[in-house]
Amino acid sequence: MLDFSFTEEQEDFRRTLKKLATEELLPSYTKWDKEKKLPRHLWKRLGDVGITGLRVPEQFGGSAADCVTTGIAAEEIGRGDFNLTYAVMLNALIGEIIATHASEELKEEFLPALASGEQIFGIAITEPDAGTDAAGIKTSAVDEGDVYVLNGEKSGISVATEADAFVVFAKPIQH
Repeated sequence: MLDFSFTEEQEDFRRTLKKLATEELLPSYTKWDKEKKLPRHLWKRLGDVGITGLRVPEQFGGSAADCVTTGIAAEEIGRGDFNLTYAVMLNALIGEIIATHASEELKEEFLPALASGEQIFGIAITEPDAGTDAAGIKTSAVDEGDVYVLNGEKSGISVATEADAFVVFAKPIQH
């Protein structure tokens, strides 16, 4: 029979995050939500306790946590501030994308800042005609040597008003 219990380490992690969420996040959540503010200082605070780097490889300042541990973090942070679950889930997704697909130079530049919560990263995939279907996107990227020229439209970009950098999904075009 399968055992779905958390490990002792996961349970300790869950308790720690529950305390942080209820004591530090929850008291101001409705205020920030009504003001439509993303509390950047709390993104950094979550970085200090390892939340923003859960799925980032250890050599770049993350903890390379498993998906269950990451899910525990999202659930517990959501108890205190639903909007800050982005710091868990978005960073997990972006961390995996960069760690898997970026050059070593880009990994070294972006992953430590992502893992520490020093910078906020967004993701731009959603398009008017494709939604989040990556295979259906029309945005293109043309390699111009040291830059890519993007052409297209995104209709939804996570943390667009707060992010310091973005992972942009585009189809490569050769010329």
